[in-house]
Amino acid sequence: MDIAKAARTSSPQEVVVLDWKTATKTVLNGRGAWFNGGRPTQLVIQSTFSKGEWKRPRNFTFKNWKLNGSIRILGVGSSASNAVKQSSFRLGHSERLQAAAPTGITLANLTIKAEGKIPLIVGPGATKVSLRDSTISGYSQSVAVYLDAESAENAIENNIFTIKADRELIAVDGSSGNLISGNTFTTLPWGGVYVYRNCGERGVVRHQKPTNNTISDNIFNLNSLKSYWEKNPKNGRQLEYRYGIWLGSREGSRAPNYCNEDKGYPFGSSKSNRDFANDNIISGNRRIGSSKGFLLEINEDLGIGGYNKFIKNNGKNNQIKANQSLNSSDFASANKRLPALQQAPTDPPQLTPRGASITAINPGALAPSCDCSLGAGNGLMMPGRMVPGPTGATEPQL
Repeated sequence: MDIAKAARTSSPQEVVVLDWKTATKTVLNGRGAWFNGGRPTQLVIQSTFSKGEWKRPRNFTFKNWKLNGSIRILGVGSSASNAVKQSSFRLGHSERLQAAAPTGITLANLTIKAEGKIPLIVGPGATKVSLRDSTISGYSQSVAVYLDAESAENAIENNIFTIKADRELIAVDGSSGNLISGNTFTTLPWGGVYVYRNCGERGVVRHQKPTNNTISDNIFNLNSLKSYWEKNPKNGRQLEYRYGIWLGSREGSRAPNYCNEDKGYPFGSSKSNRDFANDNIISGNRRIGSSKGFLLEINEDLGIGGYNKFIKNNGKNNQIKANQSLNSSDFASANKRLPALQQAPTDPPQLTPRGASITAINPGALAPSCDCSLGAGNGLMMPGRMVPGPTGATEPQL
């Protein structure tokens, strides 16, 4: 199953990369098996720059797998890549990234067990990516799902989040037109769904505003939301508000402050550090537990009365309606619809790690039960590269 060995990496995860050859108009159905034998694995679905143009995965389905690791959907590169940074200095950045990034990627009926890394990153420019009917468990040193800048029209639907994360569970960072619906968030100590636009991190200018997103019909267990005075182990911040849903959670306030690292351009986050989390729809969400949070410890509240920790709106023209407490009949219906809430995902088989490696998707090789329909070519790519194999092609200029 191994095709080649990757360069040494500090990551303990093996890397499986699918390019446009293997992840276009294809289906990879695990029928309940462990992906890559249950070894810690990062699956990367990534575009390829070849012969002067971007060739991107499209209309690809990855379903019915248990994954011990994480998934990345990448086009030109991650938000830390030089290609994304250089493109961000010119107008038309969102359109360029969206034209190059994967589109129409469906992740369905998965059990993802995270081991520190973010379980799912929908990278810059990726569009129409959906995660549905899945369970996200384990531990993340950051968020559970990250919708990165310039991505759009993605869907996070009917999933169960039992993961323990050191930040909010879903970050919508300069991403627009997304649907987050029908999910159950059982544990959200540091927040649920936060909508914002990052300001200048790594010197990248964010162009797109986090607008026209719909967050609807989700269940938030507010009993698990940490009190205001409890310190976040990830960033050390203690005096911060926490919410189930927060529209405009940054507004140029970051510690450490990197908001001016993208200064000098008359557009996007270089022009303004504000979030512009406007024109979103927040409807039909249900909470378990009280919506009241406290600024101080309860015995020191001094009659202040606390704050509403369910929904915080710092944006404009947002439609916020019919969000309320979960009643007994709703709760019974939710348990019937989401029976997996009552059971923890099984652990992966105990296998000896092979070290960081690149793995080709070979029908029948990943698991005896794999029902795989794949395109021509092995789609093998080096981790972190934008071109397949040892072609030596340099990073394209956008």
